[in-house]
Amino acid sequence: MESCTNKKKLLAFSWGRTPRLNSDARVKRKLKTQDTLRQWDVWDHLNFYAGLPTVAASLDSIFAHLIPISRKRSVRSVIAKLVFAASCYFIWQNRNYMLFKNQRRSHDQIMDVIKSVVRLKLLTCKFKRTNNVKALLHLWKLPDSLIQSSH
Repeated sequence: MESCTNKKKLLAFSWGRTPRLNSDARVKRKLKTQDTLRQWDVWDHLNFYAGLPTVAASLDSIFAHLIPISRKRSVRSVIAKLVFAASCYFIWQNRNYMLFKNQRRSHDQIMDVIKSVVRLKLLTCKFKRTNNVKALLHLWKLPDSLIQSSH
């Protein structure tokens, strides 16, 4: 049960709240679309941006890497959690568009919106000056002004 609770907390991290049905069903493996991360190869394209390039595109692998860092505030853990949460949200949104509006976004559109939303969220953050932060800011094309000056 501890694992299920940790997964729910991780899913709710980025946006402050996650629709109850969405997170409960995903964690309990009851969604028909639970393997969408793998089917769309979304994680295979975003894991590098998440700072987790070696993590496979399965929920078990992703959770296994994110749960231990879920309480950390390092730049890598924050970005990884944001990318994962945004991926889940926009894949879910695309599924709902297909079911209820008969609309769908392309793979590239979903990738672009995930990266855009995470980038916008990162623009609201302040970071300590480290080599890791500089590299990730460069990867996300973020300005150096997000690094706090060390007075």
